[in-house]
Amino acid sequence: MSDFVYGSSQAKFTSAFPMIGFCADSGSTFSLPARMGYARAKQFLMLSETLDAPAAKAAGLIDYLVEPDDLFAAAEATALKLAAGPTRAYGGIKRTMLTGRLQGLEALLEDEIQELARLSTSDDAWEGMTAFAARRPPRFTGR
Repeated sequence: MSDFVYGSSQAKFTSAFPMIGFCADSGSTFSLPARMGYARAKQFLMLSETLDAPAAKAAGLIDYLVEPDDLFAAAEATALKLAAGPTRAYGGIKRTMLTGRLQGLEALLEDEIQELARLSTSDDAWEGMTAFAARRPPRFTGR
């Protein structure tokens, strides 16, 4: 599952599985409820709805609605921003969010404690705190 989903303003989304007598596959019964919410994902999957791009964005299926010619540039801009940021912290955010989803709140809270302790010794954490105190933008290195 990707971190951010970009969709063309001309895109359409559907789930045809029930129309051919099958349940959903490829982990979509895990990923769609995570993106859309359980009830909305069930409706989308079971009723074989077709959503245009604005409806897909409203349902949480996509994050950014972009004109077709601008898709690559929009995704690249986000990728460059993330690459210049505190990549270890981003990894920690993703890991702890997934822990909460899969194992519940208690496991999430313990994982957050462990992740914060690990990250607190990183160069990026030091740079982030130093930059914040100096009121300047941080210069992260991913270490």
